[in-house]
Amino acid sequence: MMGKGHNARDVLLNKVVVLERGFIGVVLRGQRLDEYER
Repeated sequence: MMGKGHNARDVLLNKVVVLERGFIGVVLRGQRLDEYER
């Protein structure tokens, strides 16, 4: 039971980390595009 719960938590954390990285990447790309347009 404990192992399963821990694995599920790790999976959720991994998904959050991936989403955060993707969001940051999109934000950085948007800023770079804005700079190029200027």
